[in-house]
Amino acid sequence: MQASCRTFSHLHCGSRRGFTIFELMLGMIVTALVTAATAALLSAVAQGWKQSNDAGNGSNIVIQTHLRLQKVIRAAKQLGAVRTGSIEGTDSADVLIWKADTNQDNQVQVSELALLEHTPSDKKLRYYEVVYPSGWTQTQKTAADTPPLANDEIYDDASIDSFKALTYVQATVRSSGISGAEVHKYDSASYTRPTFDYLLNFSSGGATQTEYGTIAVRTPSTLPTSQGGS
Repeated sequence: MQASCRTFSHLHCGSRRGFTIFELMLGMIVTALVTAATAALLSAVAQGWKQSNDAGNGSNIVIQTHLRLQKVIRAAKQLGAVRTGSIEGTDSADVLIWKADTNQDNQVQVSELALLEHTPSDKKLRYYEVVYPSGWTQTQKTAADTPPLANDEIYDDASIDSFKALTYVQATVRSSGISGAEVHKYDSASYTRPTFDYLLNFSSGGATQTEYGTIAVRTPSTLPTSQGGS
């Protein structure tokens, strides 16, 4: 062992030197600074990803809402009672719809109706329609649709609540995050093609985005005499 120490005396054999308190503290400070900088960078990147993802999701919701409204309104045979609602979100907005004359009898059956409704309380847009039990026969469905509605009953404001209260009416959410909605129907004997205008306030992360749309009914039918038709 002594020979080894003589041979490697320049390595200070038997007299190894450790880190001083100052060096240890300095190393810990540098490590802490590097760790903090790395954490801040990762946090900024994560926040950027989240904001980008939120913006993308918000944009998708807006686009999907426009497309879903267009699909429902354009295909309608007739627009019925309308509750204007409020863009500020103080009132609900509704539009009763005669979807189609399924049995081609020129009369409105319950199963041919639908309702679009925005409720400010939960910021959702819902679509109501009749869904009879899957096991029902056509005879049972026809019986449930009898008698048909009076010609101008779909224009009665009370029909909105009456339709929602029916046993087999179900609702599906078509959009969300809408803090306010306002709708207007332009339809009379002087209109060749009825139109439907809407204003929607989308709220997310403290920001509000207002969207506007107008839709022409693709297959309008003649209005009842009481509504100015012939």
